[in-house]
Amino acid sequence: MTSLEKAQEGLKLLKESILEIIAQHPEGIGNSQIAKILHLESDFEGNQSNYLT
Repeated sequence: MTSLEKAQEGLKLLKESILEIIAQHPEGIGNSQIAKILHLESDFEGNQSNYLT
């Protein structure tokens, strides 16, 4: 599998995970909450940043 194929597969899986989380929260859920659930938050020099948002 090439690097591009791996990246595309990873993106596909991430999108599927996000859609699953959204389906589990019919009342709605924010981007930052999704990032937290998927552990996609970063810590850059003490400042929080969310990759997803």
